[in-house]
Amino acid sequence: MKIIAISGSGIGAGKTTLAKKLSKDVWSLAGAMRTELELQYPGYSWFNRDQAYKANTMIKEYKNGSYSMRAALIEYGQDKCAVTPTYWVERLSSSVTGLTRVASGITTIAIDDVRKVCEVEHLRSTFKEVVHIHIDYAGASLEKEFENLQLLELADYIVVRK
Repeated sequence: MKIIAISGSGIGAGKTTLAKKLSKDVWSLAGAMRTELELQYPGYSWFNRDQAYKANTMIKEYKNGSYSMRAALIEYGQDKCAVTPTYWVERLSSSVTGLTRVASGITTIAIDDVRKVCEVEHLRSTFKEVVHIHIDYAGASLEKEFENLQLLELADYIVVRK
């Protein structure tokens, strides 16, 4: 099985679009996070990946109630990684490993939201074939919490989006 780990220069770089072009099986590190948040804060469309929805939907029950869905996702994810930096990639790797034991015919999985160097390193230490692609797009919104520039330097391939 081949893993394609896709990082980018920020929000809107085209990570999910590229992932869908490269594989019919697109996974997300945030999938487990969305599941956890859906259980804790029902009534929101946690799996809605529309940028406007994530930016404009306020999660009233989360902390002080002033967090948009995007901000809640980022903070919740970062809080889990404060103790174990590879928390989310470990969860995904475990699921992928379990899948390969029960399913046949899946040859490539694209992961559309790699944002930290430790995530690429974990994938490379867990799976035999990992290709890291970084999308460089000047129109993307920078995510200061993440390691976009380091991922650019680490990438096997760089796609420059016009």
